[in-house]
Amino acid sequence: MRNRADNRAPRSTDEKRRKTPLRELAALFLKLGTIAFGGPAAHIAMMEDEIVRRRRWMTHDEFLDLLGATNLIPSPNSNKSLIFNSPQLHFP
Repeated sequence: MRNRADNRAPRSTDEKRRKTPLRELAALFLKLGTIAFGGPAAHIAMMEDEIVRRRRWMTHDEFLDLLGATNLIPSPNSNKSLIFNSPQLHFP
């Protein structure tokens, strides 16, 4: 069964991205940091659900590009993804 958020048209890459308020971004990452159990794989899945599907702050392809870049650096992927996604969302 499809989620109601999945029925919306994907955001165009030409569309100007709005600046995500820092307070809203910090609140999301605080939420993910406190409720994300299951290791980096679960944390990344929760980030994708929140950032791409629910809030539509970036496209799925943009998220995968950033995730691929974080795989090149040693340490848990979820930590690097949070650090790497923050400036992308706040400073479009």
